[in-house]
Amino acid sequence: MHAMSAKKSHAAPDCAAGTPSATALVGSPEQRAAAEFIAGLQRAGVDPAKPGVCDDLQVPALVAAGMLGIKRQTLALWRCTRSQPLRYVKVGRRVSYRLGDLRRFIESRTELPVQAA
Repeated sequence: MHAMSAKKSHAAPDCAAGTPSATALVGSPEQRAAAEFIAGLQRAGVDPAKPGVCDDLQVPALVAAGMLGIKRQTLALWRCTRSQPLRYVKVGRRVSYRLGDLRRFIESRTELPVQAA
């Protein structure tokens, strides 16, 4: 029975498991990595929110996932299934995302609130 539970813990998540709730991300490694990255840019005097400033800068998948508020495994699922039009850079086994591509992806999914009549 113990061997079976060990096997189950290493199983790949299904599609539903790839989209965690917002509470599951509080204090996640993804969020911490994104916060540390943004803090580093700000210490260097760079405003990461300003379009065009560092659009070509590449960030690892862990940081990109934190910026999007999802798990790194969800990004891997998106890449594998090509279910989202998020561009990435792959050199060997290393996967990274350009800040400009992340910004455009977020903007393309930003919706206006419904106006009350």
